[in-house]
Amino acid sequence: MLIFVIGILTQSSAQVNIIPDSATICIGNTVQLNVAVASELFSCGVSTDICVGNSTQNTIGVPTGANTMSSWPAPYGNWYSNAKHQFYYTANELNTQGIFGGNISEIAWEVTQLQQTAIGNHGLYNNYTISIGCTTSASSTSTTFQTGLTTVYGPVDYPIVLGWNIHNFNNDFSWDGTLDLIVQVCYDWVAANNYSENCLTPWTTTTFNSSLYYYSDNTVACSSTSGSLSTKRPITRFNYCPSNPNNFSYSWTPSQGLSGTTIQNPIAFPSTTTMYYVTVTDSLGNIGMDSILVTVELCTNINKYDEFSDFNIFPNPSSGIFTITKSNNLNQPIEIKLVNTLGELIFKQAISKNQNSIDVDISSYNKGIYFLYLSIDNEQVVKKIIKY
Repeated sequence: MLIFVIGILTQSSAQVNIIPDSATICIGNTVQLNVAVASELFSCGVSTDICVGNSTQNTIGVPTGANTMSSWPAPYGNWYSNAKHQFYYTANELNTQGIFGGNISEIAWEVTQLQQTAIGNHGLYNNYTISIGCTTSASSTSTTFQTGLTTVYGPVDYPIVLGWNIHNFNNDFSWDGTLDLIVQVCYDWVAANNYSENCLTPWTTTTFNSSLYYYSDNTVACSSTSGSLSTKRPITRFNYCPSNPNNFSYSWTPSQGLSGTTIQNPIAFPSTTTMYYVTVTDSLGNIGMDSILVTVELCTNINKYDEFSDFNIFPNPSSGIFTITKSNNLNQPIEIKLVNTLGELIFKQAISKNQNSIDVDISSYNKGIYFLYLSIDNEQVVKKIIKY
């Protein structure tokens, strides 16, 4: 069996960077070209831009445990009266989960066990405040809290609930898609020694210091300047939408093998080796450029999964409701992602190893072509989905 593979070589400028979705795919599949605009054109802070695509909920981190009633970090911790946290997220982590330059409108952490507070409320946290900022490096050995962040939520007296605690921002935060992200949480009690135990929140273990925390009974935490480092970071869910910052316009050349030439994140499907160029222009006339070489090469026997026999999608075309099935000989979990022709992630779920099918409903989305990514064992099959 002969298989064509598309290999990717990127050339980056200081302001605009094309991020390929995959380094190697087989002919008939696609290459996602994602444009990230650096801070020279796209700054971090309160957003003045509108969304140009659907909002998605993107979860960062794979659970490896959780805080205890007395251990930290804990975004809803009451073992001490006051606490302050800074959580660090790399741009690569966010990009991998489908978050690129755009607006973040809410953040959520999950509570799997509530604790009774000293004043008799299940997790009423005084002056709960969330701030966000950008940094050139999320990985640090410094125990000093970073300053200059933008307050996006609170201060409010927030009642913790069992399950996902969703914090809708006062104003959307604009993230540039390339710098690392800092999220700060702090809260305090109006009286000292109002403490009980920490609510339990799942966390992930990172390879770098991803959390910095401080707690105290008698000192207001929000004004503290230093804390303790940890590689544990709460599983975090962001609500995100791509935006058109500073009225950016995009121009791609050549047009052959692209799903669009004036959109931010087109899908490429070249049949021959092609160098693509993008020019990004803002409302002030500032210009950034980048290019990507998509090389079509011949190779053999790369994909051990037969995309026609191992997976089935029906009906296709459909009105937006379809079923994905996998063959009985596949006993591994399969990650499913569905993107539109703008490259926006609109659906993400997994088929467990003991599950043979899953139903997908995109009836609320526009008619047109979508791309279904099925990932298993570090390999990927891509199918075209048509909604009429």
